[in-house]
Amino acid sequence: MNAPETAFITTTDELAALCDRLASEEFITVDTEFMRERTYYPELCLVQLAGTGDVAVVDAQAKGIDLAPLGALLAKQDVVKVFHACRQDVEIFLLLFGAVPTNLFDTQIAGMAAGFGEQIAYDPDSGQLLSGSFMDYFMPRAEHQPPITLIDCGVPSPANPLGAKGAGEAGATGSVPALANAVLDALKAVNVRALDMPYTSDRIWRAIQKARG
Repeated sequence: MNAPETAFITTTDELAALCDRLASEEFITVDTEFMRERTYYPELCLVQLAGTGDVAVVDAQAKGIDLAPLGALLAKQDVVKVFHACRQDVEIFLLLFGAVPTNLFDTQIAGMAAGFGEQIAYDPDSGQLLSGSFMDYFMPRAEHQPPITLIDCGVPSPANPLGAKGAGEAGATGSVPALANAVLDALKAVNVRALDMPYTSDRIWRAIQKARG
């Protein structure tokens, strides 16, 4: 299947037509680009949207564009909105539309869930699926999400005079190793040096007992 061509949206009519199509999707992906170096609140510049048949970049600074169709799409509860590390995206939409987008899926939080207990498991003897429902393993909820502090560690590239690097954004990339490092750092005192995810209480307890002999 060929990927759809990227559409560049600069008018309200184009945005409304795009949002009408995306409103029928099971889920869409959303990302923003913004500036806030010289302002207290972020200034939205671009919104990137995608569904199964659409990939679009919305110019939020285009003259005369009304972002109301986007606000209606983000408020539609039966469409899941997939973000990565969406704290600042949510802030922007709250300021624009007065409401937080509903039905969010944040890949950064999904990384935490993968580390704490979500897994597909089978009985080694019978082959029976052991995690066939949410009754059988950890279901992450909002209260399980710890505070997230972002620390920028700028290291200039030696490959060009500007020291610039190309980079992609992936919210799940940082949360999983951060969780692993925290767990193994805590277990270092009892000589546990390696442990496979997910870090369930049973798996941690067994690792401690094994290390103690």
